[in-house]
Amino acid sequence: MKQLLSKSWLAGSLVLCSVALYAQDSAGKMGEGMKIDQQEVIPRSGDVAGKLLNNAALPDDAVNQMMPSTQAANMPGFLTSPAEAMKMAQEHNRPILWFFNLGLTESVDADYYNNFLTTPEFKEFAKNNLVLASVDLSGIDNAEKPYRMEYLQLIKKFHVKAIPTIILTTADGKGLGEMKIAATPADYVADLQVIIQPLQWHTDYNQAVKMASDENKKLFILFTGSDWCPYCIKLDQQIISTVEFRKYAQKNLVLVYVDFPSGFQLPKELVEQNEKLQSQYQVKGFPTIIILDSNGRKLGSMGYDPSINNFMQKLEKIAK
Repeated sequence: MKQLLSKSWLAGSLVLCSVALYAQDSAGKMGEGMKIDQQEVIPRSGDVAGKLLNNAALPDDAVNQMMPSTQAANMPGFLTSPAEAMKMAQEHNRPILWFFNLGLTESVDADYYNNFLTTPEFKEFAKNNLVLASVDLSGIDNAEKPYRMEYLQLIKKFHVKAIPTIILTTADGKGLGEMKIAATPADYVADLQVIIQPLQWHTDYNQAVKMASDENKKLFILFTGSDWCPYCIKLDQQIISTVEFRKYAQKNLVLVYVDFPSGFQLPKELVEQNEKLQSQYQVKGFPTIIILDSNGRKLGSMGYDPSINNFMQKLEKIAK
């Protein structure tokens, strides 16, 4: 922990990358692996599938009613208290946009803020759909900094290594994905819309096969160890959470989640189904992805790749 609090940590671990460099591919960060519940269709990222957007703007004074110390002085509309941000998100059923920055004292975070988070397009979208939170890491090595421990927990949870970083989460803090820069403010908002709509993961294989046939989509079957497999968690963080994968999946795939957790117990019938599928597709390690056509014929298989570009090229080649 002491290393994280040193000034060298800010200079080294938090890479001050320019907006131009930040346009290159970077890892999406999803936080913890998901636990399967007994619902047939589950959102990969939380409990709010289909309910994130209520298309009603927050009252104009909703943020202003917070205590002054919980508002970012130089970023109107952004809360600084993680607890207050989550409280407001839960009250209004909204996802949270976490803006990791250095208090706009560096050109990289100031440019990002001015180019994307102050535009009319973003403000209108945020008013209707988001709770905004600023995670100001300037002076983080000062033990008296407000919300210091909460910020350090957020850094660890979402593996923040660069400034600026923008993470989207559900109201209770489950990761939805990371925002990159975009060509225009309108494109940026369009990407936001993709990220805050949770992907639908099916646990019933037979029903997923039927859906793929009915909708003429490919089946994307993910064999994973959600709470113990390092590369499964990296796949979640670096691939599944990205705009590129989500756009493609929403249009072309039916997603099947075949989990082999160690820290919690799945229903007996789900354990039996998953073991049968593992044997049927001869899965020897995790993560393994099996791609089927709409008739259930195997087209190919994939594993983890840290590059979203490489991953998507291989996926599209198999699923074409």
